[in-house]
Amino acid sequence: MKLIYFCCLLVFYSKAFAEWREITKDDEKIYFVESNFIVPHLNDRRMAKELHELRNISEDGVTSLRIRSEFNCKMKQTRILAMDKVAGEMGVGKIISFQEEPSEWESINNDKSRNEVLNFVCSK
Repeated sequence: MKLIYFCCLLVFYSKAFAEWREITKDDEKIYFVESNFIVPHLNDRRMAKELHELRNISEDGVTSLRIRSEFNCKMKQTRILAMDKVAGEMGVGKIISFQEEPSEWESINNDKSRNEVLNFVCSK
C-alpha cells in the first residue's frame, strides 16, 4: 500500500516541476527548453521557456540565463520577451539582473545552436 501511495505522489509531483530538455550545446552554453511550456500563438509563432547554462562564469557571476522567448517559425527569427541572469546552476540562485522589455526580432539563420532550439520549439 505504501508503494502505491509513493508512486502516486511521484507521478503527481513530477508534473509540478519543470521538465528541462537539453537541446544542444556549443563552446559557450548548454541550451535547454522547458518541454511542457511551449505555447503556439499567432499562426507561425511559439513562446517557450529556455535555460542557458554558461560553460564559464561571467565577470558579474552569472552562470545561467532564464529566458522567455518568442519564435517566428516561418521567418526563422527569435526575440527575448524577458530574461533573468542568475548566479546559480540550472537557473536556481541569486538573480543578478533581469530584462523585462522585449528585444527586437533577430534572424538566427547562421547560428547553429539557436537554429536547433528553434527547430525543436517549432516542431511542438
